[in-house]
Amino acid sequence: MVLWGLMQSWHNLLRMLRPDAVILDHSPTAGLAVLIAGIRSVTIGNGFEISPLSNPLAPIPGFSWATAANAAASESIAVDNAAIVLRRFRRRPLMRLRDLFRDSTRMLLTYPEVNPYGVRTDVGYVGLLPGALRVERVDWLTGDWGIFACLRPDTYQIDAIL
Repeated sequence: MVLWGLMQSWHNLLRMLRPDAVILDHSPTAGLAVLIAGIRSVTIGNGFEISPLSNPLAPIPGFSWATAANAAASESIAVDNAAIVLRRFRRRPLMRLRDLFRDSTRMLLTYPEVNPYGVRTDVGYVGLLPGALRVERVDWLTGDWGIFACLRPDTYQIDAIL
């Protein structure tokens, strides 16, 4: 099973780095590993990537193929695959896919007015990442905690994010 192999990789990486928190850029597989490891997480993404925590997860609006029935069928497959992995790690299975994201702080990189799922109160809205972030510089080398972020090197504004 591919998911099991991916989970082994994530699990080993998390065990090696031992982060206190993980920032997930809409990464359901990494999110499953973080859930298994019991690590706090923040999930970021745009309005399309982070759907409302409905049951089943809502289909992507605006696409004729994205129906409630297709969303439910896809979710069932994902939950069944996750259950196999969770059982191997001696964890309780997910009852619904939304349970994967329930404990993660969710932040949307959009505005409520243009969120494709409509205004939501269960997420934080960050807005769009500007050309230059004006934030206080943080010295990550001090203190006794750590954060792990896995970002593609071609991620837009990666220097500003880091």
